[in-house]
Amino acid sequence: VRLRVSLQPPRVPPPSMSQCAWCHALHLRASVHCSAECRQSAARARRSALRAAYEDCDYPRLLEAIEQRAVKQASGCWVWPRIRDGYPTQNIGGKWVAVHRVVLEAKHSAPLGTQAAHHICANTTCVNPEHLQPVTHRENTAEMLARHA
Repeated sequence: VRLRVSLQPPRVPPPSMSQCAWCHALHLRASVHCSAECRQSAARARRSALRAAYEDCDYPRLLEAIEQRAVKQASGCWVWPRIRDGYPTQNIGGKWVAVHRVVLEAKHSAPLGTQAAHHICANTTCVNPEHLQPVTHRENTAEMLARHA
């Protein structure tokens, strides 16, 4: 039996060098990552499922991530845990979004534009796509006045 013995010392970075946290390449110790690309790749890998689906416009995955975070009620409503001014909101990548509008856009795979997201269930905290429909602001206001909301 022959043993291989390496005469070279193990590769250790010099004190002024560091190993990139993403690609493990050696670089000057100015930051944790060797380049902006590695820093961006690491940031993309750390995104939550909701943020990743939102930023990638992956609508099925977005609806799934929203369903997982919502609290389901016996009425069928999916109540969003974060409410602002009576409506479900979420900070995604430094931007506050109206979750009920995002759900409706994901359901129809198209932006709502100037249309409103109408809650058929009359629960403004609901984000269940089956309880939302796109309507004009006039139709939305008329329905709310009809039910004395």
